[in-house]
Amino acid sequence: MSAGFDKNVQLSPLMEDVGFGFASGGSVTMEPRKGNLRPWFHRLPNTKSVVVYAGMPNYGLEKISDYIELNRSKVKSMPTVVSVAVIADKSTKDEFGPVVPEEYIIRDVKKAVSYIVENSLASVIEINISCPNAGKEPFIYADTLESLLSELDSVERNVPFWIKMPHLYDLKQFDSLLKVIVEHNIRGVTVANLIKDRGKVDLKDPLTDDIRGGLSGEPTRTHSLELIGYTYKNYGDKLTVIGVGGVFRPKTHTLRLRQGLV
Repeated sequence: MSAGFDKNVQLSPLMEDVGFGFASGGSVTMEPRKGNLRPWFHRLPNTKSVVVYAGMPNYGLEKISDYIELNRSKVKSMPTVVSVAVIADKSTKDEFGPVVPEEYIIRDVKKAVSYIVENSLASVIEINISCPNAGKEPFIYADTLESLLSELDSVERNVPFWIKMPHLYDLKQFDSLLKVIVEHNIRGVTVANLIKDRGKVDLKDPLTDDIRGGLSGEPTRTHSLELIGYTYKNYGDKLTVIGVGGVFRPKTHTLRLRQGLV
């Protein structure tokens, strides 16, 4: 189960009982966040999709750590994967409105990641550079991702770090991110996040521009598989590849395993 469902990492025992191998909790931030204005979700039943615009609502890592500690004895073997939101908790303003300098974001991500490591809260830390419903995504470009990962390399760790990849249709840009990732202390990539470009989706339901957010579900499947396959073929010897997107039934997931995609 991808991050976004269990926002406060409260449901690990339930996820294990249902049958998940692991579930990514979060995405979390160091400080509590309220998320975007509701409604957060809009159903597209004929498209088999949900438009997601939650932002990053979570109770903050200090509170979330209590849930993780409480559930340790209840989880039998499932690893705890915590997704960290790559957004800043504070902003400055200029004449055009709120501005969040990249160095602020990097600082806050490093603070959250360090807190998780120092308090042994996760088996894996997933760095979510690609949330499509939290505003801009400044780290889905090679140069800015290089800055982020260079800073995170200084965090001593005893658990693997993964990167949550954006759902990019520009394969050259997607590959440029992977080239940066393999040069740093990153062990895996989660491929891929929700679709932002609605022009790539065969919509079977009305969807107006005032309904904001990324699309999940069925529309993500085909291109997610292409991105997963590309990553596995070109970087599978260097990275663990975790595939997500458009899984509706066990048979779908089994097919991915047989194809060697995840």
